[in-house]
Formats: sequence, C-alpha cells, structure tokens
Amino acid sequence: MPEASVAQDEAPGTSAPPTARSPAPAAEADAETIVVTGSRIRRKINKEGPTPVATITHEEIDKLGYTTVEEVLGNLTYNAGGSFGTGQSFSFAKGTQSVDLRGFGAGRTLILLDGRRLPVFPQGLGGTDAFVDLSIIPASLVERVEVLLDGASAIYGSDAISGVVNIITRKDIEGSQIIARYSDSDDGGGASRRIQFLQGLTSGETRIQIVGDYTKQDVLKFTDRSFSKSDFDNGGVGSGFGNTFVDAETGDSLAIDPNCGLPGGALGGRGVIDGDLCRFDRSEYRQFIPDSEKGSIFLRLDRKFGEINSFARFGAYRNKLVFQQEPNAFQGGDSLAFTQNRIYGPEYFDPDFGPGYVAPGAVNNPTTGTGDERGGFFLRRLVEFGPRGTDQTTQAYQGLFGLQGEIGAFSWEAGVTHNEVRLESTSPTILSSVLDNEVSNNGLDLFQRIPDAIVAKASHTQSEKAVSRTSGVDATFSGPLSFLPLPGGDVEFALHGDFEKQRYKDEFDAISTAGDVFDGGNGGGGDRKYTGVGLEFRMPLLQNLEFGVAGRVDSYADDSDTGKAFSPSVRTAYRPVEIVLLRASWGKSFRAPDLQRLFGANTNAFDDVVDTPLCLAAGGTPGSGADVCLPIQSVPLVIGSNQNLKEETGENFNIGVVVEPVRNLTLNVDYYEIKVDDLVADLTAQQLLDVCASSGAFCDQIQRAASGPNAGFLGSPQTGGDPGAVIRANALNLSSQEIEGVDVGATYVMHVDHYGTFTHQFSWSHVRSLKVQSQPGDDYVEQIGFGQTVLLPEDRYSFSTDWNILNYGVTVRIDRVGKYPGSNSLTEPARSDEFVDPYTTVDVQGRVDFGTYGLLRVGLDNLFDEDFPLDPTFTADAGTPNVQNQFLGEATSYFANPLGRSGYVQYEIKF
Repeated sequence: MPEASVAQDEAPGTSAPPTARSPAPAAEADAETIVVTGSRIRRKINKEGPTPVATITHEEIDKLGYTTVEEVLGNLTYNAGGSFGTGQSFSFAKGTQSVDLRGFGAGRTLILLDGRRLPVFPQGLGGTDAFVDLSIIPASLVERVEVLLDGASAIYGSDAISGVVNIITRKDIEGSQIIARYSDSDDGGGASRRIQFLQGLTSGETRIQIVGDYTKQDVLKFTDRSFSKSDFDNGGVGSGFGNTFVDAETGDSLAIDPNCGLPGGALGGRGVIDGDLCRFDRSEYRQFIPDSEKGSIFLRLDRKFGEINSFARFGAYRNKLVFQQEPNAFQGGDSLAFTQNRIYGPEYFDPDFGPGYVAPGAVNNPTTGTGDERGGFFLRRLVEFGPRGTDQTTQAYQGLFGLQGEIGAFSWEAGVTHNEVRLESTSPTILSSVLDNEVSNNGLDLFQRIPDAIVAKASHTQSEKAVSRTSGVDATFSGPLSFLPLPGGDVEFALHGDFEKQRYKDEFDAISTAGDVFDGGNGGGGDRKYTGVGLEFRMPLLQNLEFGVAGRVDSYADDSDTGKAFSPSVRTAYRPVEIVLLRASWGKSFRAPDLQRLFGANTNAFDDVVDTPLCLAAGGTPGSGADVCLPIQSVPLVIGSNQNLKEETGENFNIGVVVEPVRNLTLNVDYYEIKVDDLVADLTAQQLLDVCASSGAFCDQIQRAASGPNAGFLGSPQTGGDPGAVIRANALNLSSQEIEGVDVGATYVMHVDHYGTFTHQFSWSHVRSLKVQSQPGDDYVEQIGFGQTVLLPEDRYSFSTDWNILNYGVTVRIDRVGKYPGSNSLTEPARSDEFVDPYTTVDVQGRVDFGTYGLLRVGLDNLFDEDFPLDPTFTADAGTPNVQNQFLGEATSYFANPLGRSGYVQYEIKF
C-alpha cells in the first residue's frame, strides 16, 4: 500500500469498527480518498468495498485499554486460531507475540507495517514455523489497524492466505504528550509499568514525529495462581522424574529415594512419594509471564520538495527477558545425538544400555547388597544445577525512505526498506556425557545430593545468536484510465512492483551444536531473493456496480521448488439500493516455504505419544489397557528441514451483505471459504505413528531402541522415552486444510439528548467446518468438535458499548470464546466431558478529561475474575500417567489469560 495514501487523517466516525465492517453515513461526494488494505487503488474512506476489512482506530485501542498490537488482534472474533503471547512461556520463541486468523497458522496471516512487509522472527514457533513478532510495534505508534478477512496474494504476494493485518502508524502527532500507566492483578504477580513519550514538530515544509515507549513487566509464576500452585492439583500426578531407580530390563521401579520429600533430601523437599515412584512438583519453577524490560523509539520525518513528498521512518526496539522453568531431568542421559562428537564417547558406556547405566554391584546402585542386584537407571530431577532458564535480548531495527508525487491524474510512489531482528540468549545447561560418565563409571549416587565440584564440572552455558533481515525496494503507479470510460466512471488501475532480499541465520555455541548438552541447539541459515509484479483494475460498470480484477507474479531465487507463482483474484460490489451492499470475491493465494523450513538444522524436542503400531499389533486400544497402549512421556523427536519444498497454494471465496436499515445502524454478514493445499508441515510424532499403523507410510522415520530395557520400543509408560529411540519429522508438502464459516457484525450509534452518545458493537464468528487431510489420498477429517489435529472454538463473540458525555466516558467490552475439544481427546466426536469450558471476560474502562490538566483512565480487565479454563483431557484421568503440564493445554493459552482480574491506572497529559 502506498505510504502517502494513508497519511491523511480520517474524519471522525468514518472508520469501520472492529466488530462490523460497515460505512458510517457521510456525503460521498465530499469523502476523502485513501488506499484501504486489500487494494492499491484509492477509494472513498466512507465507502465499503468488495472485500471485508475491519478497522480498529487508535481511539478505540485507547478506550479498550490495549497496550500491544497482539491484544488488539487477539480479541477479534475472527482470530480463530488465537494469539501467541501471554502464557506461552514454553515455546521456542519466548517473549514474542503473533496472531492466527482463521486457524491456518500465524505464518499464513500476512503482517504489514504501513503496507510493507516486516522480517520474520529468527526463531520459529515450535522451532520451525516462521512468523512476524508483533511485539516490536508498540501500540502507541499505531494510528489504526486494518484487517483484511480475505486472501490477498494477488495484491501482496506470499503469506496472504488467511488474511492481512496492516498496521498504520501515526502521522497526526502535534506538540508533546506523556502517558504513564501502572497495572497489577487482583491475585498478585504480573504487574507492569509503562511510560510513553510522543512529540510532533512542524517547521515550514518539514514535519518530525517521535514516539518513545518503555515497559517493565514483572513475572507471573505458576505458584501465583490457585489453579497452578501444584502439579498434583486438578487431577495431575506431577513429574515421574523425581528420584527413582528403575530396572534396566523391565523399567520397573527397584528403589525410591528414601528422602524423596524431605527438605534435606536430594530434591530439597520438592519430591512426593506416589506408590513405587518418587515424583516431582515443577510448579515452583514455572512461569506464565517472564520478567521483561522493553523499550522502543520511532522517528518519522516528512518533507515536501516542490511537488514531491519525501518520507522516512526509523525505529529501534529492545526487549530483555529472563525466563525459567524446572531443572533438567536425568533419564540415563539426554542422548538424542549420542553418536555425535562428545567429551565422553560411546566407548565409555555399556554397549547394551548406553550412557547413565548403573551396573549390578556398583557402589551407587541401590540394589547392591540386597541379594537381588540388578542394573538400572536413575530417573532424577537435577535440582543442584538450578532451574533451566533463558536470559534473552531481542533487538529490532526498521528503516524506510520513500518519495511520492503526482503526474497529472496519476499517483506514484517508491520506497526503500531495511528491517532486521536480532536475538542473543544464554541458557544454563548440562554436559550430558560428563554427568553420564560420573554416574556410569565414577559411582555418583543420585539418591544423594550432587557435590558442588561435579555440578561445576558438568555445567555449561549455552549461547545462541540469531538474525533475520529483509531489504527491498518497491514502486507503485496508479490512477484513472480516462480513455476507458464506463457508465459508472473511468477504469482505475494500479501497477506495483517490489524486490526483496531475505536472510536468516541462527548459531549456537560449538558444544551445543555437537549435541553434548541436555538442551541441544542446532541453528541453521539461508537466504533468498524474490521479485513481484502486480496489476489491478477497478471497473465501475454502473454507478452502483463495480468489478475488480487483479493478478500478481512472484519469482523466487532460492533452493526450494517454488520458482514462480501466479495469483489472480476477482471481486465485485453491487448496491441494488443505497442502504444495501452485496459483495463477493474469489482469488488464489500462495505461500513460499519458510527459510527455517528450507535451511534450518534439526530441532531436538520431546513429545508424549502412544506407540500405535505396537499397540494395535498387540490387539489393544490406544490410550488404555496394556502398557504398550499407554502414553509414553518425553519420546525423543527430531524436526528437520527440507530444501525440496514447493509453495503452498490456496483458494479463497467470500460473499456478504452490508445493510444500513436506519441511520447509524449497520449490519453485515459474510460467508467465507478458504482451502490450502500442499501445506508445509512436519507431522506430529503421534500422527507419524498413527499413519505408520494405518498405511505403513513414514514407518522408516520411527526408530525404536536397539538395546537395553526398551529394545524394540520407544520407551515405557513408567520410565518415559528411551534415549536410544527417536522419531524424525521432516518438513513436507503433504497436508491440506479447508475452513468455512460466517462472520456477523452490527454497529449502532445513539445520540441521546442530555445523555451523550452511545456506540454499540457486536461481532460473532462461527466456524461451520474445519477439515484436515494429513497426507494426499487420506480422507478429510473434521476438526470442529473432534479432538484431532487443529483445535479451534466453533464460536467466538464480542460485544462492546461506549458511552461518552462531555468530558466523561465509559467503555464496556464482553468477549466469549466458545468450547472446543481438549488436546488429548481420544474419542470421535469428543465426549461432553472432554471439552474445554467456554471463557467469558468483561473489561471496563472509565475516563475523565481534565482538559489542560490531562486525561485519566481507570480500567478493570476480566472484571468478574473468570477462571482460567483447564483442559480436562490434560490429566491422569484421560489415561496419561505423567503429562507435561495439566494447566496449559496445547490450545488453551491461545484463548485465555492466566492473569485473572487486573486493573490499571493511566494518566495522559499534553503540553
């Protein structure tokens, strides 16, 4: 979108509200024209177009008390996949924020800043999925957010599959303004302090605007909330990795730490004896929100040289966070990469049982001298090494310079951009082979506290440096074609071209890369160039009927199989009468493979699985019955890249109606369908096992233990995944996904004499169907109401009302996320007791404008302290003997906030 096209201020009351995409009444002949997201052709700002676009203004953001772009987008009802941000402390991309329109993944929602692309974060969600970190853009910089609820690759190219978010920066700052805010939660924890500075200066043809933003966020711990104070609450059984010695042949418990729960014991009093296991409570170490400190400064410069307007924007952002979670678990060594370069190689360990094995009769074997001596392994939480954690600093830099002008009736614009995101982090970890050697060969007894000298010897600080950058040029030429008149006016066109270079690199220290640490890191790196050219026409066939067509060709130069992609679209808008708008659009979209998916090194992880092939071969039922059918915790998983990937291809269809039956009342209904083929994905570990069992495919990616107690198995339900086993999930173009649903919205503005103005907004998004095909040839599997691959609520609702009179105002907003199946649902469809409960919050803000003495805002979020919805399938009752965490299901934290009721006070003054 041309930079200058969004420079004009909108007239009050003309922006579409976030819950209804509809025009406010105004005289069209006098309406200002701008470029609206989804097109590069200027149109009247009060006239609804052929595609649904939601607009959330700076004023609305302030009234709702939002401080981040993620909060703005996260509460939109069509954000079907939820938001990544608060509460996702256990991801690969800590401290970041993203949004997932329509549930196709964060990377399939295109994020723009003033119509131009931003670099992806150098780490992917889940280790590999590329996305744009919204936290690098402070809400104080935002003039409005436009959300296109349609595919738009014909206009913007790659990634615009499930929608486009265009963040328009402020250009209206005059004088000086300071905004200070303090917020805290009712139950304690998660407090924050924020201060913003805005400055606008004008001198002749030159205008300078500065926006500074600083936020200090306090930690929110698991122990700060009643529902997460202990791993053993709400049906949980805690971690099996407390301190138990198990048989190397059978996996049965042979001995437990006699001081398991005592303060003077090896676990420092954090163990709990449960039958023949010593379990561990991890809650004390875990955090919902890490402690962080972030700041940003943005400078915008506009200057006119004759008939040419120049503009420049520069920005810098820094976020430093400190995150921690429970100490590492010892299970015979973290041996995902045992064959790689290690301080102590395979020759130091038992050839049958591998690292960490304690032979019969050894001095540190609890069975020695009992008359029934057996070899085995310790399952032990390594509390002496302290919590795992990350000290991370993220820095982002943005630069834009452009020129804009007119040639007769035509407009032109050209720009140059450079953006980059840098990440540096350090994390304490443990040298695997060093600790294994102490246990296997030097007699280290893990029923006793580990001596400080061994802790120092086996400790290692892992370091990571990553960068993602983009540089590009773009140009747009648009205007009317007066030689092609139509009954409704001249044909209008826009020609756009852009060229961009993308690069990312992720590096770990040498020891971590070699794999001799508990938390491995492998990094990766790659680059690409692409060129895109698009052409768009708007044809007013009649005064009340317009037709549009657009097409874009993108050419990629990298090692993938993408090459070239062509994306067409058509759209139409028809007003049979002035108060009714009928609209429809169709288009094709695409997404080039992420650089992480193409060039990333292996990502090591763990997953909880049921060994479906062995279970079915034994005549059992996955998830219940014999041990071979029960879930196995922490099975080693290696997620790999693939340079032979091709582009994903999609198709979008939308049809809707907007009605204004009376003045100031607008209603809209839009039906949409989106389908994407050749989705790049790595099947989950469980999907690989299930497909192997059903069709024999992917069985070669499942490696079971070759020797030891779990030979021929992935591990056991009692002792977890075996270090000699591994499941490999490489990125592939293999799945398809399609969704259809309805968005309904309403806006009503009431002017009541002597009582002020009331603005009511309502939005409802209903997902009628979401189907996934795991691999070509498979049947499509319905996800709505089924606990399968993608977990989305069937319905989301919101209602807000704003009352404004004189210098006073109150805003109330109600948001509701409907129920959805739990992450571990084992039935089809899910049983009623396997659904996550609906989640409803009420936010209230009151404000008083004291004129020259400033503006005061006081707000309460989650007024009635709605409980955080627990996933009922993330408990031992669902057949899982030891889940990773029963409080945070796979999807729960994308739709709910663990903060609970919280309040804030904000003071703003201009001078």
